[in-house]
Amino acid sequence: MPTSPHVALLLAVLVCACSVQASSEDASPDDPKPAHSSAVSERQAPKVRTAQVERRTMRRVLETTAAAESLSEIDVVAEAGGRVIEVAVQEGARVATGDLLSQLDDRDQRTAVADAAVAVAESNAALERSAIAEQEAAARVRSAELNLEQAERDHARNVKLVEGDKTSALSTQALEAGRLARDSAFEALAQAKLAEAKSAVDTRSIASALERAKLTAQRAERDLERTAILAPIDGVVAMRSIEPGRNVSLGQVVFNLVDPDRLRVIFYRPQRELQLFSGDAVSTLTATTEAAPGAVFQGRIERVSPVIDRTSGAFRVTARLAPESTPDEDGRTARLLPGMLLRLAVVTGVHEDTLVVPKRAVRREGSSVFVLAVEAKGETQTVRRVGVTEGYSDDEYVEIKALGGAELAEGTVVITVGGRDLEDGDLVQDEGSEQAATPDAEPDAEPAVGDSDAPNADQE
Repeated sequence: MPTSPHVALLLAVLVCACSVQASSEDASPDDPKPAHSSAVSERQAPKVRTAQVERRTMRRVLETTAAAESLSEIDVVAEAGGRVIEVAVQEGARVATGDLLSQLDDRDQRTAVADAAVAVAESNAALERSAIAEQEAAARVRSAELNLEQAERDHARNVKLVEGDKTSALSTQALEAGRLARDSAFEALAQAKLAEAKSAVDTRSIASALERAKLTAQRAERDLERTAILAPIDGVVAMRSIEPGRNVSLGQVVFNLVDPDRLRVIFYRPQRELQLFSGDAVSTLTATTEAAPGAVFQGRIERVSPVIDRTSGAFRVTARLAPESTPDEDGRTARLLPGMLLRLAVVTGVHEDTLVVPKRAVRREGSSVFVLAVEAKGETQTVRRVGVTEGYSDDEYVEIKALGGAELAEGTVVITVGGRDLEDGDLVQDEGSEQAATPDAEPDAEPAVGDSDAPNADQE
């Protein structure tokens, strides 16, 4: 049914009246401002957590891994072949230099030693006989020399007699006899001297034979000694590979000895770090191992290779290690063994009494590094941005130095949490140190800037 114009006009008046009544009910009679002005409120100062700048000793530390090894480690090899008749030590036994490790069958070697001793005795007897013969030859030479002297005197006397009475037949006969006697004596002297020389040669030959016999005896004794396998160093038996009754061959490795009291570690570093190891700045390190949780072993760098390996581009560093860890709170120590995998911390620099802040306090914007200092001005607290450079760092703290003459001293308060988007002069509310905060007290806390793996990284 069509609506009357009068009825439509009446409905429109009623709708307008309801709208005006609703608006009057929403408005407070005591609020002189318009309703939309309640959405505008003054910005509240953000809450932050802070820490103070401290002074500490900071160290630059390089970390790497390497295995401990004994400074004295040796494979003991069999110097003779034969059957094992005794094994005197087991793995783990501590031995001193010269201790018997194992004994091989030595009956043949003992027989050779006895035979060589007989040969030496025979050569000594032959040398004594030759010495006597040489003395006899020398005596014959002296006798021949005397006979020659007598014959020469007799001949000289006969010559004088013949010259005094040339018609004397007796004198001529005596002269010929004297000459013959002289010549015979001269020949006898020559024969005696030849016999003496021959006797001297025989003596030297027998003396050489004696020396050869002695060398043979020494060789036999050395072969006998080789049947006893002895410890070449002080140490501990790390491995043995022989059993009684089995045969070993010449050159076979039968034991491995290590000295657990003299340990070292060898590690390699890239060539860009060579200058860090120059001079006396680098001398100490510490080592830890999963085999002894909580134990810390002290070490000292002994030498750094002066050359770079052309293949790897690294240089070699050798350090000595203490075999026992530093005592813990209960006075207990741990023992370091050769072969243990170690995590090394090498101190390459020390800065004494330097300014540090928690890593969470250092922030980045592009290439700029800064901290946000909190300054109290009356009852208000404002932010001051201070550019810094970073120095040495550890797991919690980083060394800083203010740039551009800015003031940054021990005790300065810096923001660690809640400093996102803050600028110089901004108001803040300091709720105290981050360590004193409870989880419920910082619902708006922003992520920390940096962590142990990537210190000072910009996470905003």
